[in-house]
Amino acid sequence: MAQIASMDNALEQTTFKQNVPEIESNIQFKTASYVLEKHYESQLDLIAQTLQQNPKLSITLSGFADKRGDTTFNQALSEQRALTVKNYLINKGIKEKQVITNSFGESELVSAGEYFEDDFFDRRVMLKVSDGQTEMTAANQ
Repeated sequence: MAQIASMDNALEQTTFKQNVPEIESNIQFKTASYVLEKHYESQLDLIAQTLQQNPKLSITLSGFADKRGDTTFNQALSEQRALTVKNYLINKGIKEKQVITNSFGESELVSAGEYFEDDFFDRRVMLKVSDGQTEMTAANQ
């Protein structure tokens, strides 16, 4: 028994470095909207809980728009979409320094489709949770 107890104590005193894989997910939006749909809240709540429990993790939010509308509007819309998700996470207790936002407007379309239904995949905020900040930006220097 003493040998088992000493092994348990050794395990408790050992710190394990846990490698966290990058996790990516998307939040989709309706046309010309930056309103967060209710059904995404449980996903964002889980991400917020994970970020709170792991303060060394960060999340990058990249906003996008589809090809409809003019370029200036789409850029502003993609910024607002990223900020909507950021504000949701901050309201759930995430530290602002853990959240990095980018916006790309219509510059990085994932859909090359000819039909408006294909545009759904371009109206999004891509969420990337990672261990530490891998890119140096003005926001995290």
